[in-house]
Amino acid sequence: MKTNKEIEILLYNYIKGSELYKEVSGTLSHVGRPIGSKLEDIVVSCKSGTSGQFQSFVCDVNIYVPNINANGESLQNSSRIVELTSLCVPLFNKFVSTEFRIEYDETPKAIEIKGVNVLYKQPNSINTFKFRIIWH
Repeated sequence: MKTNKEIEILLYNYIKGSELYKEVSGTLSHVGRPIGSKLEDIVVSCKSGTSGQFQSFVCDVNIYVPNINANGESLQNSSRIVELTSLCVPLFNKFVSTEFRIEYDETPKAIEIKGVNVLYKQPNSINTFKFRIIWH
């Protein structure tokens, strides 16, 4: 039996050896996103699990992508999201062993997170997309 933290670290280490990890400009973490980061970051978290003969875990891989500035307007960096997603899908499809079966709970979704850049008092947006992985 494994704990959700062990599964989280297993997934973290798997991503750390990947092209996805090499491609992002920021950090990979399993303890949270760095405060104030304006880089591309990957955060792995396992939020729940059930015990018994068969364990079940739900893990999220959140990838944060800063917006781009186009003529003073903050826009989603769609081409970068597509590029990183194209690295995620085969990576997670390979992450199958005799211990785990993976299901994708949902397709990647872009979720806008808005903040305020205090120095310039202009909106600053970062988009994140998430892969939810379920172990049975």
